[in-house]
Amino acid sequence: MRSYSTLLTFKILKKSEKLKVYNILEGKRAIICSTDPNEESDFTKLELTTDSKILDQGDILCIDDYVKYVIFNFQNKFPDTELSKKLGISRKSLWEKRKKYGINKKK
Repeated sequence: MRSYSTLLTFKILKKSEKLKVYNILEGKRAIICSTDPNEESDFTKLELTTDSKILDQGDILCIDDYVKYVIFNFQNKFPDTELSKKLGISRKSLWEKRKKYGINKKK
């Protein structure tokens, strides 16, 4: 099994800092994560795609689409109290949004 270093915050580095990282990683195995479609490097690139608009590069979701995505994808990971708190809405509002978007809560 191969061992890799992972750099997940690469996209927030300045261009000069990125060049330093490239120099440090030269000849080494590493995984660099960036959502910048214009990222330039001499490294082999692996592009991941998804049907989910939340991860599309360059797209900004409207608030309703974001709320719908969060409710649908995180309702099984957080109780309603915590999920509504993370969204900044009341539990009643969370219930109303589920009803509006046709999202059934799985028990």
